[in-house]
Amino acid sequence: MFRKFVTCNYLSFLGQVLHGVNMIPAFSIDERVRAYIRKTGQDFRLSTSAEGPVLLLLGSTAPKPSDLKILIGSNVLYISRLQAKYIKKIDWPMVERSLNSSGESSA
Repeated sequence: MFRKFVTCNYLSFLGQVLHGVNMIPAFSIDERVRAYIRKTGQDFRLSTSAEGPVLLLLGSTAPKPSDLKILIGSNVLYISRLQAKYIKKIDWPMVERSLNSSGESSA
């Protein structure tokens, strides 16, 4: 599940401890998601929801001390330690879940 080598170029916090062992989960971030984060100019958190992983603005949720921190442009994407164990890719449907729940357009 976890690899000792970083495959995501956007990790800025490499000393994250998961389950008592220094290991970094391996996942990728879709370019459309990265562009969206840069365009909004805001920080986000990948959280757990009933519909699956969802990308939320930090105003909607607060980061936890255990979150992974990924620098995207000048913004930070916080990833729930729980989600980091299971995801392989942060993709556009995670953004759409948030947009749909807030009534915004995903276009």
